[in-house]
Amino acid sequence: MASVVKIKRSSVQGKAPTTSNLETGELALNLRDSKLFSSNGSAIFEVGSNLHSLSVGTGGLTIANGAIRFPTTDGSSGQVLRTNGAGQLSFATVSGGGGLVSSPADFKQFKFTASEGDTLFEGVDDFGDSFSFTSGNISVYLNGILQASNTDYTTANTTSVTFAEPVSNLDIVTVQSFESISDFVDVSASITGNSATGSNVSFDIVADSFNKTTTRSAKYLVQITDPNHGNKFQSTEVMLIHNGSTTFMTEYATLVTSSNIGTISSDVNGNDVRLIVTPSIANAEVKVVRTGVNV
Repeated sequence: MASVVKIKRSSVQGKAPTTSNLETGELALNLRDSKLFSSNGSAIFEVGSNLHSLSVGTGGLTIANGAIRFPTTDGSSGQVLRTNGAGQLSFATVSGGGGLVSSPADFKQFKFTASEGDTLFEGVDDFGDSFSFTSGNISVYLNGILQASNTDYTTANTTSVTFAEPVSNLDIVTVQSFESISDFVDVSASITGNSATGSNVSFDIVADSFNKTTTRSAKYLVQITDPNHGNKFQSTEVMLIHNGSTTFMTEYATLVTSSNIGTISSDVNGNDVRLIVTPSIANAEVKVVRTGVNV
């Protein structure tokens, strides 16, 4: 029967031999880590740690005792590796200067390293991305300092930025491009003018109303005018919200040229949310501007 040759070994994770444990050329094996070690007489090295080529099978590649796991298939051209925070790496698409974004069209960042005297920045940036942006939707920085549009720089088109003054060698120009966010909220605005005549003791003016099923909250600018006195005006702002049956309202920033000439209230009447002005003078004229946020 052939003899079994066994080399020095350990089953403790992370344990490696020292020069005191191994003679020059002697081998040692860590069974837990699947690593083979040897000694050159002055230092310990892992056998095969400086391979000229390495082939990993379909099981994929892991490092740090499996703590970091690489994907087993290739990604697409231009993609980079991204971690999920738990050690699993995967390929992901980059946009606008190397920043990973969930919606590439919403935000892009471009970087240019300037040469002495440069004023025009266009074409391909330092990341290899073609410079383009939506007109009016950019922020431009010079060495991290925000530049003023039409003062420090101008944009004659959507593919270039021109500085008013030449920049210095190795200055960094960064351009952040963003798209307008649509459908964030539905906004509607309307202007309504109302006039009242006759007794004011119990006469309420419905200055504005909106459907409770379509609009949840509104902000008003209310103006009350006394047409019988050229110097009597009242202006105030109102915030209003409803729950379908009751309104909740606050009035603030009230300005008067003489004294208050009306009070403001609100209610829900059927499907209508109403803003009500009760004047304290005859023939009051009420105008409102409403900005509403839809349900």
